[in-house]
Amino acid sequence: MTLNLNSPMENPPVNAGDITYLYANILDNVFRLENVIVGSYDPNDKTCLQGQYFHPDSVGKYVDFLIRFENTGNYAAENIVIKDIIDTSTFDVSSLLITDASHEVYTRIAASQVEFIFENIQLPFEDETNDGYVAFKIKTKSTLKLGDEMKNLADIYFDYNFPIRTNETQTTIAIPSGTKDIQTEVTIHPNPVRDVLTLDSNTRWTKAEIFDISGRLIKVTGVDGFSVDVSGLDSGSYILHLADTEKRGRVKFVKK
Repeated sequence: MTLNLNSPMENPPVNAGDITYLYANILDNVFRLENVIVGSYDPNDKTCLQGQYFHPDSVGKYVDFLIRFENTGNYAAENIVIKDIIDTSTFDVSSLLITDASHEVYTRIAASQVEFIFENIQLPFEDETNDGYVAFKIKTKSTLKLGDEMKNLADIYFDYNFPIRTNETQTTIAIPSGTKDIQTEVTIHPNPVRDVLTLDSNTRWTKAEIFDISGRLIKVTGVDGFSVDVSGLDSGSYILHLADTEKRGRVKFVKK
């Protein structure tokens, strides 16, 4: 016997935590089935990895975003879809590239809508294994000018549940006070790296901060001339933030 249950978006809705009942009469026998509806649910966020400000000299170049999600429901999430409506006056949709993801994912783009599809992800609900992310970069429009704001948010769909909307990121085309210049692109080698990153730069950076792809600070260290020791890091993707008294720089690298 097959039963079709409504999703939370249908009428009447069936939501996580609801109890369904089934009665069956077989001659003189009666059977009662009580079933709790289980489902997945998500607290999530979205981050612009460049922060609150994007230097005017970087207009027309890539900006990076990170979307994180977590299943705090009471059942594994079979499929997760993240829908992101791109402001085409600010971003070039055709330039979008996935830079990292916690699970296998593919994109589907239609006009200004981008979908990040985690098909058959089977995301558990236990604390240690119930989260994931996707990181992507997209080029800004060269027409942006000082004072313009880049805004972005996304809706996350866990199976047949209502979409969960992220916070809205807001990054302003500006020169932060006390900073004469921001260098958003830094050249390094080798990449991937095993032990030591060499910085191809005329700037003598004084401070290096290393973050994992989810935005968690892993290490703070000085810069030895034009090199940064990363030998103690686990294998994976990282973001290196560099600073001196006047400039800021950032670059993504992969540790072997």
